[in-house]
Amino acid sequence: MMRDNNYDISIIVPVYNSEKYLKKCLDSIIHQTKKNIEIVVVNDGSTDSSLQILNEYKKYKNFKIISQLNQGVIGARITGYQNATGKYIGWVDNDDFIEPDMFEKLYALAQIHDADIVICNYSFYPHPVKTKKKWFKEYYGVNDWNFIDKNGLLWNKIVRKEFLNKIHFEKLLKNLGEGSYTIAMLNTSKIVTLNHELYHYRVGQDSVSGSFSGKVDYYYNIMIQEQKKFDLIKKMNLSTELKSYFKYYFLRSKLILLLVAAFNKNRQLYLEIKTELVHSSFFSKKYKKFLKSDFSVFQIMFFKLIVRHSYFFTALISRIVMR
Repeated sequence: MMRDNNYDISIIVPVYNSEKYLKKCLDSIIHQTKKNIEIVVVNDGSTDSSLQILNEYKKYKNFKIISQLNQGVIGARITGYQNATGKYIGWVDNDDFIEPDMFEKLYALAQIHDADIVICNYSFYPHPVKTKKKWFKEYYGVNDWNFIDKNGLLWNKIVRKEFLNKIHFEKLLKNLGEGSYTIAMLNTSKIVTLNHELYHYRVGQDSVSGSFSGKVDYYYNIMIQEQKKFDLIKKMNLSTELKSYFKYYFLRSKLILLLVAAFNKNRQLYLEIKTELVHSSFFSKKYKKFLKSDFSVFQIMFFKLIVRHSYFFTALISRIVMR
């Protein structure tokens, strides 16, 4: 019988009320051509039939179920990471699914190149969505801002656990949440990418503007996480351009919060964030190339001409501009 510490990869799946898509997700992992894997599933206080579905997979010796009271997706990720024993860590979200050979291909590349991180391309499922920008850029040995910007996701890659432990990944996960792999990529040059769409990311039908409703606290917490990330990164020995990019990304999170505040008729927060953005020179030429990589010309004009001047028109137009 295989001992836990002999697994090549631990695949961690946080699960919360995902009965509709969970079987497709789990079947795509169970039937991987890469056999020397463990599957660590964290049932994060599901109230639907997710746990019953998980129990159907107990027959697989490499399938580990951990149930806990609801702690949110980051809490579930932390629990999964703490219980993972493989040499590499992979993530699959409970409503997504993967190609049968995804982890075989990623692990083979990791062995050939002695890589800390191996990243694959992915697709939106069931169809592309205009409001979502695809985050994939091939790596050619230059860890520049554009590469970091396009590859910060947790779930389309494997990462060596020994390396993650070395950079105190569990602490990063607690403090930075989904942005934790940014720090990982900045701490290694052993990165390989594979331009094959091996991961399928399920997208819903809601518009970006619709997702703003009632989400002030959610986007406020994202801003706090981006601030923590920038505070950590600015102490690192990085190029001026990289540091400038991460300052931009922190300010960008403030911009999104400003739009959310206006959308939800929180004028006080809008005015507070607007003042901070104006004083930060966010709308100056300093961040022009970063803005152009994230937003359309029309959106940038909206930010510069409307957002920093008029609460009323920002609230009115944000539903249209942010679609």
